[in-house]
Amino acid sequence: MSNVEFAHPSSHDWQSKAECSDEPHETFFIEIGQSSKPAREICERCPVQFECLLDSLEYGDRHGIFGGYTERERRTIKRDWYRIRESGEDSSNALRIVLDNLS
Repeated sequence: MSNVEFAHPSSHDWQSKAECSDEPHETFFIEIGQSSKPAREICERCPVQFECLLDSLEYGDRHGIFGGYTERERRTIKRDWYRIRESGEDSSNALRIVLDNLS
C-alpha cells in the first residue's frame, strides 16, 4: 500500500500538514460500494481540510475524497464556487461562502 500522493504540483506547503499523509492511498480513492466514512473521519480532524478542498477545486480533481467531500459532492460545490468567483470573489472567499451555505 502506498501513502496518499497528490496528483498535481502545488505551490502550497499545506500538504505536509495533511492528516492523510501517512494513510494508504486506497482510503481516499474508494471503489463503488465502499464506504467513504474512514476517509471522512480523517478529513474531519485534519488541520488543512479547507486547503485540500480548495486545491482540489482549483486543479479539477475528479476522483477520490478531498477535503472530506466525495466527487459528487465536489461537483455541486464546484458549480456554486465558480458562480461566486465569477461575481468577483477570490477562490478562498468563494469556497467559504459555498461551505457556509451548505451548513
